[in-house]
Amino acid sequence: MQSDNPDIQWALDLLKPDPLAQPSLISKYYHQIPCVVGAPVICGYVNHMRGLPVIARPHYLVLTLGGMLYASTWADWYYQKRAARTDAIMRDYIIRHPEDFPPPERQKYGEIFTKWIPIR
Repeated sequence: MQSDNPDIQWALDLLKPDPLAQPSLISKYYHQIPCVVGAPVICGYVNHMRGLPVIARPHYLVLTLGGMLYASTWADWYYQKRAARTDAIMRDYIIRHPEDFPPPERQKYGEIFTKWIPIR
């Protein structure tokens, strides 16, 4: 989203994703990985507590795995939809209220940090 006001373009550029960033495999499937690991653990624990062999009732494992994968995929979709809505609200606010976003002044590190003298 572009703005006619060049003074706030720097603030809108901060909300744009980095075009060179590529998500890693773990961050891409962050919600699904615990479900693939957790479903067999949960089913095995329930079977153990009921006095059955750990790998008994494989149909429950398939149902649990499918349900957990569906729930994690839905949670990931909901999180991304919510983040996109938040970004859209912030962009809209920046465009409607440019007076709240003056251009930042350039400062050197020497101007920000005070002189430090170690006490020994």
